[in-house]
Amino acid sequence: MELEAMIYLAEKRGCTQTQVHRSFHSFNFGTYQLAHREPFGALRVFNDEALMPGASITYSLTDDYLLLLLPIAGGINFEMGAGHQFVEAGETAWINGRRGSVLTITNPYETGSVDFICAWITLPEWNDQPPVTLPFDLTTINTLHTLFASPQIKAHIGKFSGRTDHTFKTSEGSTRFFTFVLEGAFEFKERLLLQRDGLALNAVTEADFESLSDGAIVLILEV
Repeated sequence: MELEAMIYLAEKRGCTQTQVHRSFHSFNFGTYQLAHREPFGALRVFNDEALMPGASITYSLTDDYLLLLLPIAGGINFEMGAGHQFVEAGETAWINGRRGSVLTITNPYETGSVDFICAWITLPEWNDQPPVTLPFDLTTINTLHTLFASPQIKAHIGKFSGRTDHTFKTSEGSTRFFTFVLEGAFEFKERLLLQRDGLALNAVTEADFESLSDGAIVLILEV
């Protein structure tokens, strides 16, 4: 039986690191395996990654996934199959990856690391649509902007001023979502979330939250 709520503290995440790549894992990934860090429903992987200049990483997919790439600072090249594409801060990339496919992500810059979120969501049915890159604008604050919407997943992002109260309501038929604080601090359903903390909520249709710092940014994935 799943718990109604599970907090994923930034300092308690798993970590894989080399000289050119660092990845923090909210859920079990690779050699990081703990009993209380199982995937959250269809959200199988949620990694907070950094790549050094000119470096590349590759991931071999073990299932059919919808992949989310969300650059936080800078931009990245990504490739799966023919040709590569570029996505930068202020955009998201959504990639349909088939079991056995290889995703390559590269930092194209000569100086400076790039930071990005990489999430893997299982698909009930294979979708052969090509990758899409979608822009978003956080100029309008104190509201959640929809990044992507499909029958399987809906993604939202918002930037909020300090000490403002809000209520997030799930889409019709959705009763679970994962929240991740990109910047600042929030209180979600009376649970304190600091920068890079995550919260999984199950069997809920709405949640009150408060931004505790000016310019705080939150990502919400309905899965």
